[in-house]
Amino acid sequence: MLIVISVIFVLSWVHSSRKFFHVAREIFNVPAFSAMTMGHLTNMVLQSTVVLGYWQNRQAGVYILGRIWLLAHASQQFVRMLFIQPRNENAEDVD
Repeated sequence: MLIVISVIFVLSWVHSSRKFFHVAREIFNVPAFSAMTMGHLTNMVLQSTVVLGYWQNRQAGVYILGRIWLLAHASQQFVRMLFIQPRNENAEDVD
């Protein structure tokens, strides 16, 4: 089930990130996006191997690793939301 959730999440995340890239390009970090995407793809490959029957005695560990990865992504997005803001075009410079 985690593989299905991961696929849906990655597709929606990549789609929304592409829109965001065009709106606020100055705060979009391409290397961070690439690293997170590669991490998700790795996670999906690991989760797929569990579905196919590999990792006989370690299925729970691989599942927990996938959950931790999703939590790491959520925390990274939360930090970006709090501390990285787009430039306000209408704001006046105050010294």
